[in-house]
Amino acid sequence: MKPVPEFTEALRLDYPLTPESVVVDCGAYQGNWSLQMSLRHRCRIFAFEPVRRFHEQAMKVLLEHDNVRLYNQGVGAKTRTMDFHVQNDSTGAFAGATEVEPVFIFNLLNLLDSCGVRFCHVIKINVEGMEAEIMEMLTADPHAIRRFGNIQIQWHRCVPGIEERYPAIHRDLLKTHELTWGNDKYIWQNWRLRK
Repeated sequence: MKPVPEFTEALRLDYPLTPESVVVDCGAYQGNWSLQMSLRHRCRIFAFEPVRRFHEQAMKVLLEHDNVRLYNQGVGAKTRTMDFHVQNDSTGAFAGATEVEPVFIFNLLNLLDSCGVRFCHVIKINVEGMEAEIMEMLTADPHAIRRFGNIQIQWHRCVPGIEERYPAIHRDLLKTHELTWGNDKYIWQNWRLRK
């Protein structure tokens, strides 16, 4: 694999998008990335944040952006209720915090179908441990994975078995996408659909 640029924060917003482009924000937290993408591209954004307090903060941040739809839901490979440990931007199923909130997790593909999203130009996945199950689901289906033009993802060490699971996900992802920036999987990476 050829060398790719290292991650910089500016790369997270740098995509050739139009107002008709579709962006999905999985793990919207307080809404800042969706806000920056909206300000820069005025694209259609579907943002998902399952933790009530962060969803409410994101609602305030995104209030004046009618191109952004914010949902109080989480994403995964299967629909279920889970306990999330609330720990600021490390909140998730595998965090060690004592404050726990039950959250609703929905199958990502079903959620996108219900929103009418057939193709997503950029999907940001920062879901504090749910990323492996999402990517295993997507890479197992050659049609599903091709619904995403760019996959911006942050992997987390807290994922059970990640050191064993990541190489298989990486191998399968290379069949349809190419790494365009971010050599360190535990910071950020971007994978672009091959032409």
